[in-house]
Amino acid sequence: MIERFRGVGGRLFPNRHLLLCSQERVRSVGLPGWLQVVGLIATLTVFAGMGYLAAGYVHARKTLRHQSTALADLVQEVASSASAINDDLRHQLADAKARAEALRQRFAETNTQYEAALQQFDAAHKQLDEARQQLAATNGQLAQATNELTAAKSQQEALKKAAEQEQPASPAGGNAHSEARGGEMERTALRNRIKDRESEVKALDEHAQKLKRAVEAMDRQLTEMAFERDRLRGSGGKAPAGATAVPAFEPDEAAPAEDVQPPTAQPDDPRRRAQSSELERLIASTGIDIDRILGRLSQPPGQGGPYVALDSVKRATDDEQKRIVELRKLVKTLPLDAPLPHYQLESGFGQRIDPLNGRPAFHSGLDLAAAYKSPVYSTAPGIVSFTGVKDAYGRVVEVDHGHGIMTRYAHLHRILVVHGQKVAAQQEIAQLGSTGRSTGPHVHYEILIDGIPQDPAKFMQVGKNVVQVSDK
Repeated sequence: MIERFRGVGGRLFPNRHLLLCSQERVRSVGLPGWLQVVGLIATLTVFAGMGYLAAGYVHARKTLRHQSTALADLVQEVASSASAINDDLRHQLADAKARAEALRQRFAETNTQYEAALQQFDAAHKQLDEARQQLAATNGQLAQATNELTAAKSQQEALKKAAEQEQPASPAGGNAHSEARGGEMERTALRNRIKDRESEVKALDEHAQKLKRAVEAMDRQLTEMAFERDRLRGSGGKAPAGATAVPAFEPDEAAPAEDVQPPTAQPDDPRRRAQSSELERLIASTGIDIDRILGRLSQPPGQGGPYVALDSVKRATDDEQKRIVELRKLVKTLPLDAPLPHYQLESGFGQRIDPLNGRPAFHSGLDLAAAYKSPVYSTAPGIVSFTGVKDAYGRVVEVDHGHGIMTRYAHLHRILVVHGQKVAAQQEIAQLGSTGRSTGPHVHYEILIDGIPQDPAKFMQVGKNVVQVSDK
């Protein structure tokens, strides 16, 4: 087989000789068959390479042409997008300027409303002082008329006794008849005088009651105006971007009738006195100064005048009922609920071992663990005084409940309220998380009174006990 290939190769590529002639001599160069084969292969390889390069060049030209077209389209698309984005940004800038102008106008209007509310508050305060002075004067007149009525009645009784004693000893005749007629006329005049004084006392008492109701109404109106003034001060007294002032929360004066009207009770009711004492004991166990807060809740108008005892038992009963109403009203403003419906207490209030560095430390609240993103609720009505991030607390919501009481909810995942928003009891304000200096999902719950941390567990226990006392 190999010999056949060699024979075919010998026929196709026989040995050849090249003659190289010069002037002096002739040279012969031999070309064997294998060299001819190598030369042929080299020539074919060169032509194939040149063809491949030519085809690659043509393909590269086509690819470059297509890429140039695509690049031009992309540049045109980017230019169109940039123009659209530029137009959108211009519109957004115009909208932002319009909103800023609207906010400036609203800020100016709020300032105007604040000034008007301040003037109305001052005027109402003056009217309240005048009404209180008039009420005090009326009470003085009422006391004086009551004293005169008492003296007149005493004089009438004295004349009646004197007449009864002198009648048997008086001789029959004109002088006795004349003295009897004179005494009768004097007693009639005294009775008329007593009736006049009774009518005057009744009129003065009605007038005093009207003035008292007017003063109470003006006092409530003044409290509402003060709250409105503080609200306007918090929203309009500073620039909207940096406003930090928050009005102190006060209980709503327009409460339902069943929460405001004192319950009816018989005088000297031991059950009601026991209920009042139990409520005071429970609330005082949290560390709250009850008398100070009740003094803020009910500020009685200035009164005076001489003391005239009417019915000490009824008055004591009314004071007891009023005390119970004020205590129940106070209970509704205190943070006595838990911020989570279901939780596991991981760390209590007071001294503990720090969970991160293992050192003894003071814990200013309760760590309540629950499922991640569980809803966190406000434990009492109030106004949101802070939302944001506070160092180791992570995301925080703080609620001002008035009377110097504030609650703090820390390590939150998401905040659902805004600064200055009024929230009700058990309103969802955030979602439980693990932000800040935290080892896992939980809410750090604090109660502060005048800036001093208190044990929230006491408040939560009082909340359970108050329900039982109120149901008795």
